[in-house]
Amino acid sequence: MKYTIRGNRNKGFVITDEHDQSYGRVDYTNWFSRKAVISLSTQENYEIVPSGFWQTSFDILKSEHKVGEIRMNWRGNMILDVQEKSYMLKRSGFWQRQLELSSNQEEIASIRQTYEWTKLGYSFDVTLKSTDMTPKIALLLLVTTYCANQQYAGSGIA
Repeated sequence: MKYTIRGNRNKGFVITDEHDQSYGRVDYTNWFSRKAVISLSTQENYEIVPSGFWQTSFDILKSEHKVGEIRMNWRGNMILDVQEKSYMLKRSGFWQRQLELSSNQEEIASIRQTYEWTKLGYSFDVTLKSTDMTPKIALLLLVTTYCANQQYAGSGIA
């Protein structure tokens, strides 16, 4: 199944399907912030906050309780520990414009980044490999979008 994650004036992103049904959004607290709030269509809210002295890793919080973590490995891949499962996000393709999300060597999603000149922002085309959209997958894709945006913005996490 294919989904689109579109930016809204660099303050956040919304994930929708081909029928324009929204599954959630990630919003930044301000333009240059590394803090973000994820709101799912199921009314669940999560917060992503920098952690550590150098702020190179991030905690995922739900009601101020840690439910996940984002960190980088030595190869430049991002490791996402979300809801007691580990995922890896790595760049692929000739120009490194595509991201692959996998767990235990099994690819879950392919994400292609494009720049929309008319909106002056990024959008991501997402193809899920073998699963349907669930709140857990929506959360994972929005966390992935946050990571991709951090990498492409070059804000110190890449």
